[in-house]
Amino acid sequence: REGLSVIAPFLEGTIPGLAFIPPQFHLQYPKVPSHLLKEILRLSQQVAPREILFHLYWSSNRWQLKIPPQTNDLFSVTRLDSSANILIELHSHHIMEARFSSQDNLEESGFKIYGVIGKIFTQPILRLRVGIYHRLFWEITADWVFEMPPQIYDALSSDDGLFLP
Repeated sequence: REGLSVIAPFLEGTIPGLAFIPPQFHLQYPKVPSHLLKEILRLSQQVAPREILFHLYWSSNRWQLKIPPQTNDLFSVTRLDSSANILIELHSHHIMEARFSSQDNLEESGFKIYGVIGKIFTQPILRLRVGIYHRLFWEITADWVFEMPPQIYDALSSDDGLFLP
């Protein structure tokens, strides 16, 4: 898609006779500046304990932050419009862990970067993944996409980040 190209790991190990192709991630644009991530944190804290959804997209040679029309409550947020041309979709989990829920797995069906920010009052943590048309999710390190401010941590653990629904 415009702005993003990915070769995601599909399974661990090798298949005899097939060449190994290393995973690749390429964001065509500069990293999202840290001030936008700090604004996402501030707005998430402001609406807590409800969740909130954010869209980030590239326009006019810079990253734009948008709060799309949505319904939100304590444990879920649902966008009310199409997000087809949005490159990054991120939502808050207020005091909860920065983990994708089974509902997230069902709803995140495009080819884009998805994120969740959790523990927003104590130790803000950001978890990112690339979603590939509801078939594959590949967790990626947040600093591939964002200029990370020191008060927000990257949730990516030592696992390989692969999730197949």
